Amino acid sequence: MKKVISIFLSCLLSANFSLMAHDLPKLATNEYGVKQLLLDNQPYVMLAGELMNSSASTLESMALKWQHLKDLNLNTILLAITWEQLEPEEGRYDFAIVDGLIKEARKYDLKLVFLWFGSWKNGTSGYAPYWVMKDTKRFPRMRDEKGQNLPYLANFTSALTNIESKAFYKLMDHIRQIDSEEQTVLMV
Repeated sequence: MKKVISIFLSCLLSANFSLMAHDLPKLATNEYGVKQLLLDNQPYVMLAGELMNSSASTLESMALKWQHLKDLNLNTILLAITWEQLEPEEGRYDFAIVDGLIKEARKYDLKLVFLWFGSWKNGTSGYAPYWVMKDTKRFPRMRDEKGQNLPYLANFTSALTNIESKAFYKLMDHIRQIDSEEQTVLMV
């Protein structure tokens, strides 16, 4: 288990260090001891709205929402990026939704916080890719007290942690490549 956690943290740190070439949004403590989010070294107050789980699953569905979000006087939107969208086939990454969301957010002068829905979300595995869900040998399931497989991924398998960490790293690296200057994405 320690090895699995170390691999995951290594991927996370690698992605973060590669992003540090620019002055990133960060938390800092002000002179009164209060934590603040800084953007361009200035305090940034998030007037944020969180979309429902699948609201951002297509650019077409989001096209109807951008102006409404702006009209609500929001400056930041929290929305899901799912592993199943990002890696529909093992090793093939599709960043079209990520690129489109960033492009549209810029058009409406909004910042984004991506919420990663990977192996689990609220204890279920509804956002894992189909190729992961169908490979029960490589990615075993949780079992009930009778030893019967449940439809949820088992959480202590290094194969799952390794493959999801790679997908998460690819997402972070892609965001760094396309958004390190404008910093539309504040957090993941």
